[in-house]
Parts: sequence; structure tokens; C-alpha cells
Amino acid sequence: GITRSLSRKGCPYDNAVVESTYKSVKVEFVHQYQFETLAQLRLELFDYVHWWNYLRLHGTLAYETPIQIRQQRLAKRILDNERGSDTSGEAA
Repeated sequence: GITRSLSRKGCPYDNAVVESTYKSVKVEFVHQYQFETLAQLRLELFDYVHWWNYLRLHGTLAYETPIQIRQQRLAKRILDNERGSDTSGEAA
């Protein structure tokens, strides 16, 4: 199942990855546009999330995209499963 995780008040380091992501979204997206309608916001946000996942290079991912990393991990899991050893550390 899903477990809710909360940081302590005033302590962004409890969940540094999420805080860093929020900062990037604010700087690269939120503060760059003025949305006239909710529909425009939704459309622009959809485009931004697609760009973030498929095109934006992430320094913490060795300057690859999240999709590239995901594909590499899935390929490794498939090879590991074919060899009979799952060393990915992820639940199947």
C-alpha cells in the first residue's frame, strides 16, 4: 500500500528530493508563466511534466532523463530475471 510521509515543520531536509523537485518546478515553470485559465494551466503543466520526464537532463541522474533511467532499470530487471537472479532491490 501507500504510506503517507510528512516532514517535520520547518525541516525541508526530511524530504530533500521532493523539496528540490518543488523548487525546480517553481523556478522553471510556475514563476515563468501567468495562466489565464485553469485549462491553460493544465495544458502547460502537462507539457512541462512531459518535458521533465522525457527531455530534461537531471544532474542527479548522471545527466540523463528520468525515462532513460527507468528504461535502464527495467532492462536490467528483465535480464536479471532471465538469469534467475533479481538484484534490483525493487519489488516485482
